[in-house]
Amino acid sequence: MLATPWILEWHGPHLAFGIPGVLMAIATLSFWLGRKKFIHIQPDSKKFKRELCSKEGLGVILRLLPLYFFVAFFWALFDQTGSSWIFQSQDMDRHFVIDWLPSQIQSINSVLILTLVPLFTLFVYPTLGKFIKLTPLRKIGVGLFITVFAFSIIALIQVSISKGNTPNIGWQFLAYLFLTAAEVMVSIVCLEYSYTQAPRNMKSLIMAIFLLSVSFGNQITEFVNSVIQVDDPVIAFAEELKDGEHSYPGFDGTVGNEDDIIITRKEGKTSKRQLPDQKKIDHAASLITVWAEENDLTLPTTEEAKTLLSGLTDRWGSEITYTRLASRTARLASNGPDKESGTKWDIGFIMEAPDKALPAGEESTKKTWLEKRREFLGVAEETEESDSPITKTAYTGGQPKLEGPAYYWFFTSLMLGAAILFVPYAIFSKEKSHLQS
Repeated sequence: MLATPWILEWHGPHLAFGIPGVLMAIATLSFWLGRKKFIHIQPDSKKFKRELCSKEGLGVILRLLPLYFFVAFFWALFDQTGSSWIFQSQDMDRHFVIDWLPSQIQSINSVLILTLVPLFTLFVYPTLGKFIKLTPLRKIGVGLFITVFAFSIIALIQVSISKGNTPNIGWQFLAYLFLTAAEVMVSIVCLEYSYTQAPRNMKSLIMAIFLLSVSFGNQITEFVNSVIQVDDPVIAFAEELKDGEHSYPGFDGTVGNEDDIIITRKEGKTSKRQLPDQKKIDHAASLITVWAEENDLTLPTTEEAKTLLSGLTDRWGSEITYTRLASRTARLASNGPDKESGTKWDIGFIMEAPDKALPAGEESTKKTWLEKRREFLGVAEETEESDSPITKTAYTGGQPKLEGPAYYWFFTSLMLGAAILFVPYAIFSKEKSHLQS
């Protein structure tokens, strides 16, 4: 997990995906060679059906399903280490002993797992066991609350980023430490607990149901993201267009009026969008750009921009708003012709400041694989013609209703609610172990 992102960055996808593929083939061959060393328990369909349909079998499933429901919320947060946490790391100072690529950072979880499992087994559990009886459900409950704490750290990091700061990636490593500790107490313990609670002929089925909690957790995240995402009105329309300039009927549904959205297609892609009332939004963008150029190419915070854009309105009478999204990005927005925020008729710019990781005027002499590939193919990145290093990209709709710190606090609250509701389940749930003979 450390090497693959680096290989992808500097040597391309052929090696980045080819090397793990070869290693996976070797692992598969090794597994196959040891097939006669494993214990084989032949399935017995009659015993399985009888046990599944018995009062005890159905009781076990009904007793464990609420547990997996609560654990699914853990997975809804945990699996964001491969998505939202990576996006967050792009706005952080990633120098911590070494310079980290965003996609390398989640590898710290693997290192921590190998460290924390023996640490918990040999020291943490025995020490705590002297003061309190550590049942599996109590361990899981503690793990759920630790997950709340881990995601709170991520939310606070995002608060700092939204204020224009660039926190060090070490803070995300701290969140990984707590989240991995939670993983030890939730995932590993729940897997072991599920095995012991399952009747002898239902252990594989119960393991499968347990793994469904991972899928359900991802579905929770997917559902939230789909609900908070505002539709972009021109995407489907633009996909069917040929190269050239086209008009999309605006809020009134009629082409040729002042609320039309002008789309320019080039080589099968939308290369430019001209917004309704773009002159006023352009004016607001120019004020932001001038301010940034006078302040070391740093975008203003949301509060600073309020003063800067005070009194500016769009043609429909709504205020032009500005929101600092991250250390280098911000959104300049108009409510559009419907005068309502958070709808598909919102228009504006996503503004981005240059990456100041390198000193001014200094450029990296080493090119990434993608940069060399573009140079070889003669493909240039399309950028808006401007003399300013502050770039702006027009958007129509398509913005999330929940973003920045609010996004992370939402999932933190969701996890807290699940952890609190888990407590009565853990208190009243009855355990009955079924060990394999």
